[in-house]
Parts: sequence; C-alpha cells; structure tokens
Amino acid sequence: MTGEGHSVLLAEDGPSTLEMVQAQRPDVLLLDIEMPGMGGFEVLGKIREDPLIMTTPVIIVSVRGRGSDRDRADELDATDYILKPWQDGEIEMRVKFALMAAEKTANLMGLKPGESGQPNDPSMLPETPPKPSAPLPDPLTKPLPEPPAEPPAQGYEQPIAPGQVQTDNAPPPQWAGASTILTAGGPASAQQVSATPPQATAPTGQAAPGSAQVTADAPLVLVVEDEEYARFPLVDCMQRAGFRTIEASDGAKVEGIVLEHQPDVILLDITLPRLDGLQVLRQIKGNPKTRRASVIMVTGNVDRSIIEACMSVGARDFVPKPWHGGDMQHRVRRAIKSSQAIAAQVERAVARVNARRRR
Repeated sequence: MTGEGHSVLLAEDGPSTLEMVQAQRPDVLLLDIEMPGMGGFEVLGKIREDPLIMTTPVIIVSVRGRGSDRDRADELDATDYILKPWQDGEIEMRVKFALMAAEKTANLMGLKPGESGQPNDPSMLPETPPKPSAPLPDPLTKPLPEPPAEPPAQGYEQPIAPGQVQTDNAPPPQWAGASTILTAGGPASAQQVSATPPQATAPTGQAAPGSAQVTADAPLVLVVEDEEYARFPLVDCMQRAGFRTIEASDGAKVEGIVLEHQPDVILLDITLPRLDGLQVLRQIKGNPKTRRASVIMVTGNVDRSIIEACMSVGARDFVPKPWHGGDMQHRVRRAIKSSQAIAAQVERAVARVNARRRR
C-alpha cells in the first residue's frame, strides 16, 4: 500500500481497529477475521451500524475460506474477500477497485466518497459506467457473534494449485488518488500452496463426490478460455457448484454466443485469439442486448493498466490465476445474486410505471 502511494494505518486487535476507523475515517479497511479482543466479523458489524462510518469499504483478508465465512461477510456487506496468501498485485488491484466503486457511486449520488448513502458492493454500480475523461488504456489492441469453531471443509483453509477445486458446494440460493488504508489483523499465518492435481469430471448424468447436482434451470456460466488445459478446470469447478456451462475459445465468437444463450455470468480470459478479452468486453458492454451480462475477468496477467481498462469498460470483477475454487464459485454466486436483485428492481419499477398509466 505504501508502494502505491497510500498512507497506511496499522491495528492489531478488534477494539483498536474500531476506534481507529471512527477517529481516522480511512478510505479502505483491510480486515482480518481472527483478531484479539474482538473478531473481524464483530468489528464489521459495528462499522455497518454506525451512520458515520457505515459506508467505509471493508475488504476481508483472511486465511479462512469456508463458504460460511464468505456468506457471513456478504451478510455484513463486506466489499470484497481476499484469501491468504494472496496473489501478487491482487491486494493493490482490489483496493483500487473499491476506491473506484466508492468514487463513482459518490459522484452519481452527489456525495463525497465515504458519506452516508453509498453502497459498498461494486456490483451495485450502474450497468453502463460513466465515460472516463481520458482515453482508456488498451494494453492488448447490529454485530453478530463469532461462529463456533468447526473443522475446515475439504478444499478450504488451504490455498490450492491451479485447476484444483474444493467440494463445499452448497447450491446458489479516474480512481481516488493517494488514500488512507487501515490494515487490521492478528498474528500472521503462513501457509503453503498445495499441489493436489485436478479432480476428474464426473460422468454425464452423475454428480462428482461433493458436487451439487446440475439442473435444467440452473444459472448458465459461459467460460471463455482458449487453452483447453485452463478451460477444463473452470468448467469442472462451475459444474461442481451446480451451474450449467457453455464454452468458447475464440474471442470473435463470444458476442454471438452471448446473444444466443444469454448466460448469467461470463468468465472471460484476457488472452484470446482474434479478439482479446478487453475487445470482447467492449463488444458485450457496447451492445444493448448483452451489456447487462455480468463479466468476471480471469487472468494470469495482473498488469494494472489491463485490469483498470477492463473495470472501466464494465467488468464486474477479476480473478487472478492461479484461482481458488471456492473463491471462484463464491464470486460467480455473488454476481448472479446481484444481477437478480437488479432485475427485480427493474421489474418493480416497470410495474409501477404501468400501474400509473392504467389509472
């Protein structure tokens, strides 16, 4: 964070974290879950209850990766969730994402970043983002108690190697400049990345052990990846979570596939033949018939100009490679839930307009 030009505040227990947020009003809080005195979830709950600091973007940074922990973070309106150990460049980009979301929302609502009334979830931004003042870079053409202790679910608690997927799969029900970042956490815990090989795909019509059953009305995920060795684990990961999947390996064919199949979420690689991921994203977001699609960039290149360009065009999220199965599934579920909420709001608004016309 200091290397990015931000001022950094430090806290190592829950009570001092809460006091510092109240007194210093940081632009972003990086918050551990397991801390002395008061756990991270309790701290987050108290922040969300305080009108003066309730809109502070809070990014959970934890070694705990169970689905229940991620769901709890969502319930408490955490802005994002990063699993330790994080990828190179991931923290920096997710902080920038949070700052950009806060700034854009504040501008749209006539507020200053941090004032009451702005949502903390970047997914609640308008589908079509405001045009930037400068050309886009185109590098490629109430508090809750802490949960009781429970054994880690298979595949969680330890980061995993590329292609490995976890099995805790419940079905789905410019930036601000230099900013103040508060990092809060207890003792650091080092973990090694395991090298468990990918699990095989279950035979057609059967669910692999620990997988959710894929149904005909399950959400549809489009996986866009030109390399089969990278595409197969993503497809497998999505199917194990109970999603239907379709695949694409050519950037020039993606728009037609989206128009035909209307996927709920698109997992989009950056490096693709004929049209790269950024060009594909511009096509999707520039077409009124496809612009509402939730696009999550999946990339092994965390070049800031690339990610900034993608997020400016309208990408909902990004996931660096090597990805974690539980994290990927959670982000897809969250994107689907957000899209469903927006669609419900639009439907209610249309119903109100039609009711007034009939009077």
